[in-house]
Amino acid sequence: MRAEELREKLAAPLQLRNGMRLPSRAVMAPMEGLMNSPRFFRAVQALGLAEFWMTPFLGLSKNAVPTPAALRRKYKGYLAENIPFFLQYLGHDPEAAAEGVLHAAQAGIRGVNFNFACPSRTVLKSGSGGAVLLDPSLVEKILLAARKAVPEMCISVKMRIGVRSFSECASLLSAMKNADVDLVICHARTVEENYSPLPEEEKRKRMSFAAEKAGKIPFFGNGDIRDEKTAALYMESGCDGVAVARGLLQDPWILRRLRGEESPPPEAARKRFLEEFGKLLSGKQGAGTFAECVKLAYGEDSPQFRTCLEAFRGNRRSPANT
Repeated sequence: MRAEELREKLAAPLQLRNGMRLPSRAVMAPMEGLMNSPRFFRAVQALGLAEFWMTPFLGLSKNAVPTPAALRRKYKGYLAENIPFFLQYLGHDPEAAAEGVLHAAQAGIRGVNFNFACPSRTVLKSGSGGAVLLDPSLVEKILLAARKAVPEMCISVKMRIGVRSFSECASLLSAMKNADVDLVICHARTVEENYSPLPEEEKRKRMSFAAEKAGKIPFFGNGDIRDEKTAALYMESGCDGVAVARGLLQDPWILRRLRGEESPPPEAARKRFLEEFGKLLSGKQGAGTFAECVKLAYGEDSPQFRTCLEAFRGNRRSPANT
């Protein structure tokens, strides 16, 4: 795919249900531990790096569904900025899913995402996240309950391509079609593969298969998108867009770059983002979030992360050292 064609496709908006409009087809995927930080949100917004947001998951169970008031308080920043965003839920109970979507609508939230992707052992042991994919009928029940609770709600799914095999996505995507889902964001790895590397051609084979099974559901690819070449692989495989997570810390301007907008080189982009983030730091929690950003930007074995970690342990901040 030519660079110009890639940028044109990714820059195109996507209109969804309930007035939800993605300004482009290159969006940010949730990063647990970072995207629920108000400081991270303010740094990203200050630099104009994202037009769309997806929150890290909130757990749902029959006895633990956040109230509309609690949701308004938690997401007041997104609501005040009027930025399009999906509230992400994690759970495996259809009744809780229905109540969660109803409360989201009452809080003024227009889009909900269900996390069927998390490969964490703790989450899997609870029967949520990627474990839900073991039962396509349960996937359908959860999503149908949510749809019936608020028919106009924009409902999306973040999924792994399967639990043990990518071929499992055929029955899973069929269940999502039956539930009238508005958008699917699909990670190329299975749950069991966790975060182990995948060869490029394997990604292409898997995503081509999944995109075909998705049919008319808008289908975004996710997983190890760090540059235009990888984004092009997903789009050539039939995806309608891409969702970037950890790649954003290695090149904070990547979403703008994918849309063809002017952007600094990746190394300069990392430095500029971390400097902006450093301005917002206060207290130990903020320094810890900053250290997580440095780890994702430079790697766990990098001198930048070691320096940052030493400063954090000494209860000091040193964004200038990154």
